[in-house]
Amino acid sequence: MATSILLRNGTVLSHDGDKVVVLKNHDILIVGNTIRQIGQNLTLPGEGRVIDCTDKIVSPGFIDTHHHLWQTQLKGRHGDEGFMDYMVSGGIQAYNYSPEDIFWGQLAGCLQSINAGVTTVVDHAHMTYSPENATEALRATTSSGLRSIFCYSAIWRIKSWSSEVEYDGTLLPDWWHATLASLAKSAPYGDGRVSLGVGFDQFQLPKEEVMNLYEKARELGVKLMTSHYVAHFMKNSVNILSDYGLLDNSILLSHVNGISESDVALLTSKGAHITTTPETEMQMLGEIVAFRSDTKSHASIGVDCHSNNSSDLLTQLRMGLQYARAAENSQAIGQGKYPSVKIKVEEAFNLGTIQGAKAINMQDQIGSLEVGKRADIVVFEASSPGMVCAAEEDPIGAVILHAGTGDVETVIVDGVVRKERGKLADVRVLDGLGSTEKAVEMTWGKIHEKELYNPHRRNIISQLSDRFSKAIATGSPIIATVIENNEESHILNNYNGWINPEDLPPMPQCIVQQHHSTWLAAMTDCTAKQCTSHFAFICTHHQWLTEVSCLSTHFSPDLLKSYLPYCSRSVLSKAQLYSWVWNTTSRTWFVDVGDANELQNLSPASLVDGYADVDVMNYAPVCLTESVPTPSRGAYRHVMASCMFTGSTQNMGNAARPWEYSESLQSIIPLSYETVGYDLTGHHISEGSYFDKNCFCSYFAIDPENEPCSGSRGIDLTRERLWINATCGSSSLPQNWTDTLQTTDLAYIPLEDWNWPKCVADMTKQVIELSEQCVAEACEVDSDGYCSKIKPAVERACFCHNISYNSCGGSCQIFETRIDYVNWLRSMCGDVDDWHGLPDDWRRLAAPTALDMIPWKWTVKPSNITGNCVSKGWKLGSIALVNITTLLAMLLIQRTSIRQIAHRWQPRSWYSKGLLIAASQILANFINTLLVQRTPGYEEVPDTQLLLLWCTMPRLLSWLPILLVGVQPFETMNMSAVGACLFAEVILQGFSSYYMLMTVSKNKMSSPQISTSSGSKPVDPYKAKNYDPNAPVQEKIEDLVKFIKEIKYGMLTTKASDSDLLSSRAMALAGTVCHSLFGPLLS
Repeated sequence: MATSILLRNGTVLSHDGDKVVVLKNHDILIVGNTIRQIGQNLTLPGEGRVIDCTDKIVSPGFIDTHHHLWQTQLKGRHGDEGFMDYMVSGGIQAYNYSPEDIFWGQLAGCLQSINAGVTTVVDHAHMTYSPENATEALRATTSSGLRSIFCYSAIWRIKSWSSEVEYDGTLLPDWWHATLASLAKSAPYGDGRVSLGVGFDQFQLPKEEVMNLYEKARELGVKLMTSHYVAHFMKNSVNILSDYGLLDNSILLSHVNGISESDVALLTSKGAHITTTPETEMQMLGEIVAFRSDTKSHASIGVDCHSNNSSDLLTQLRMGLQYARAAENSQAIGQGKYPSVKIKVEEAFNLGTIQGAKAINMQDQIGSLEVGKRADIVVFEASSPGMVCAAEEDPIGAVILHAGTGDVETVIVDGVVRKERGKLADVRVLDGLGSTEKAVEMTWGKIHEKELYNPHRRNIISQLSDRFSKAIATGSPIIATVIENNEESHILNNYNGWINPEDLPPMPQCIVQQHHSTWLAAMTDCTAKQCTSHFAFICTHHQWLTEVSCLSTHFSPDLLKSYLPYCSRSVLSKAQLYSWVWNTTSRTWFVDVGDANELQNLSPASLVDGYADVDVMNYAPVCLTESVPTPSRGAYRHVMASCMFTGSTQNMGNAARPWEYSESLQSIIPLSYETVGYDLTGHHISEGSYFDKNCFCSYFAIDPENEPCSGSRGIDLTRERLWINATCGSSSLPQNWTDTLQTTDLAYIPLEDWNWPKCVADMTKQVIELSEQCVAEACEVDSDGYCSKIKPAVERACFCHNISYNSCGGSCQIFETRIDYVNWLRSMCGDVDDWHGLPDDWRRLAAPTALDMIPWKWTVKPSNITGNCVSKGWKLGSIALVNITTLLAMLLIQRTSIRQIAHRWQPRSWYSKGLLIAASQILANFINTLLVQRTPGYEEVPDTQLLLLWCTMPRLLSWLPILLVGVQPFETMNMSAVGACLFAEVILQGFSSYYMLMTVSKNKMSSPQISTSSGSKPVDPYKAKNYDPNAPVQEKIEDLVKFIKEIKYGMLTTKASDSDLLSSRAMALAGTVCHSLFGPLLS
């Protein structure tokens, strides 16, 4: 029957989600290893025991998500050591351990955790030199009573270690895989308390090996894979695991100092978790990231090395909390604000409990006090000197801020009491892994004797002291794993903490560009003459060396604070400075913790506005490059220099010896420096010099009210504005800044592109000279928006405001060249503001008119229209009236004639009749002329000209008698009528010859002008399309009308002039009409 425990009348810290709920005077009933009830006045079912929790706080057991439990024998050796020292004196010391040493070290480490109230530990077991090491560690963990995930690890093993160290080249031998399979088969251990995980850091292995290991482990039922990760020291395991498709909620990364926000986003999106170890980070590695706003949802807390740190997770939580608060306060003070507390103690409590459970995917079993979960419980004495009063006011704050290991009164793991009344319970040490038959009861006193007085420990310490040398670190694949980040290691050759100055990285570009006496003074203070070679007790060689630890002290945040603003102008300069600080001091921040986070994973996108080649400086005017600095705008060349970088980092000077100590100057002096390189983004561009646009535009801000070139000639102001716009955008330029630009786009026409209309010969001298008077310099803008060339050009506004349609007479007003002239004026000046040089009816002038199509300069149109025009029927009727007159005259002659034999000839008769017919025709025209002139509005129509014009009208009725003669019998032919009609027609044709000859003459004069006109050969869209010569005339007429409308409304755009096109179409149509009318007669 399962044992029962009743915790009575305590202050229970329960959870509702992530919210801690304080339940005062509550009981917890434990049956077996499970919490059965939480409430008040509970009773104990059957046999069991009651633990009085009055004046006590009952908390979930704490979860330590990163620990190396085997290192107990190394305690007390790392108090003043940095990371690299620890790696030699601690990290690789498993070489000196026997399996028995592993057992006692592991057992003591587990019991220290239980003693501090830790009930679950993720054990990164990096001491697997043999299968026995692993099984002994597991036996110790199982015997201790601790809940644990034993992460069997792949490590680089030392093969031999004397004066030199030699490593085994095989990371994963066959026995390692066989042991993993054997352990997985027997897991879990200790009634389910101890499960199996895998620890792995060697991501420099080929992808196939890494993926095979992870897949094999998961096939064996491994639920947790843990890895160390420190940004800039190690390969980016977040990206690697993601690229390999292995990043998921089974991944737990430890430390993660300097992790970028993008990597955090990737990690959390995949459900992976992180653990941070505050004491280790503060002494050896850097920032504590668990409380960062982007990480804390997936963060937890660990101890790491109890050989150096406390196994008390409360200490880790307290240090992490106050570290994060201090960083926020420092930032607030730096901004002139009063500090306030934003991170609550509840967040720290959750990091050690429920979030630790989530990190190992056990939140449904542990991490909070809830019915149905495992009974992992810690009871604090709330009436102790450290806890009194605090527990009454704020139980959570009492645990996180006041409690210590001495206040941990009772610890229950999996329903078994492992610590009671402040003392550890006896341990049943198992004889073998999985065996309970020969378990031996041992008190902590006995275990303590094994730890302190065991000859094996003395052997470990002796070997560690004899072999302790930092020189072994250089060739260590373990160290290489920790320091590798696809870049050269920053480990320096040193002499007991002193290094050659020449081994330090060259001076960063942004420091060279500032007054760097303080920088050199700090390096000089850390440099002294040291003995580097002895013969007996006599020094045989001295050398000026620099002390590494001194550099870390002297290059303090206070020193960097004065250099940082200038170096922070460009993100690349700031990244270069960060690289120098990290390589020299191993510090991952400048002034405040976290102020360099964005520099640790740069990409091309880090240059937010991009970059440009410094050659664009050639496009800037002198008034800009030599402008006087203002409070908001630095000197052009100085700002440009601060923002410049090269395609890749270049060493300027003595690359092999960047520093040396000058005894004459008694100072360190630089012999070279490094340029800022685009390769800091992890990408490459062509070699050359570039500048960061965002950097330049931020520190060379233009005041729209006081531009550098506002007092210079116009072309310089144009060049300035174009340069600023192409580089920084138009936000710092005045509104409507484009209005005064002197560019060849529109406002100015390059002289090389200038052209005159066809009627240039008739233009006045004043107009011709305008193109010279309006010449100015204008910019030709390249594809990037810079003024790449300056050309002489005609200012369009200047020219147009001094020319109009009437500025040119002669041929400019004649049909053939007028259209070209109008279009030239319109294309030249149509877009110029306030230009009204064309008449209101310019569209009529740009198309053929009736006067253009006839050789005389008058028309039968009223001078003012007072009514509606007569209909077309009346117009046709008037023409018919003239012909009817001829017909009547002919009938009259016919009645009075005496029928004669056809052979008789009467010459006077046809003569008089012909005169009568012609006279009647002319009389009719004269009458019509008088009628026209007497019509209001037509007074200006010339009567004689109109009379002669009407003589050209077709007279069908006059030709009818002549045609009818041919169809009569010869005997009945009236030759007199025929002769009269012919004689009348000759007289009338004589009158009409005036206009006919005028038309022929006009045509002969116009044709040469059209044929020899300048410009490209007209292209006739009417002919260019699929023209059918057999199409109906009506269709062609409609097409011509449509074409004329296109010209009228400016819809047609061709290389040829509109007049040429119109002539082409009209002639084509005329040819078609003539062919249709007279073709049959001619054939």
